[in-house]
Amino acid sequence: MINKATTLDCLEELKNLGSLITLIAKATPDATLSSDIESCAGLAWDMTNSISRKLSSAMLLQNKNSAINNRLRTQREACGLTTAELARLLDLDEEVIIQWESGEYEPTISMLIPLANILGCDPMWLLTGAVTPPVQPKSEEQQHHNASQQVC
Repeated sequence: MINKATTLDCLEELKNLGSLITLIAKATPDATLSSDIESCAGLAWDMTNSISRKLSSAMLLQNKNSAINNRLRTQREACGLTTAELARLLDLDEEVIIQWESGEYEPTISMLIPLANILGCDPMWLLTGAVTPPVQPKSEEQQHHNASQQVC
C-alpha cells in the first residue's frame, strides 16, 4: 500500500519536475532548443508523466481498498470498544489501531482473523466488504471456543 508520506513525496517531485520543465522552456530564447536541453526537457517530461501515472494507479488502488479502515472503525464502535481497548485485546500499541483506522496503514493479513474474532465479524467482510456465504454449522465445542474469544 502506498502511504500518505509517499504520496506527498511523489506530488512534490511532480511539482519540481514541472518547475524544471518551465525553467528550461523560459531559458531557451525563441523556442530554439539545443539538442542537450531538448533531451533534458524530454526526459523531465517523461519522468513527470511516468510518476503521474504510477501515482494515479496507486491512489486508485488505495481508495478502492481503504474502506477496510472504515469497516474496522465502524465495527469497533458497534462493539463499544475504544481504540485503546482493541489494541489491548490484540496486544498492540493503540497507535497501530489509530493508523489502521486513519488509512495511513492497513492491518496485516496475519491480524485479519484475530481482528474479526474480537469484533465478531466475517474476516472476508472486514477485508473486502463482501459477505461470504454461510458455512456448515459448527459443533457445540467449536461454538463455545469461538464465543470465548469474541468480544462483540
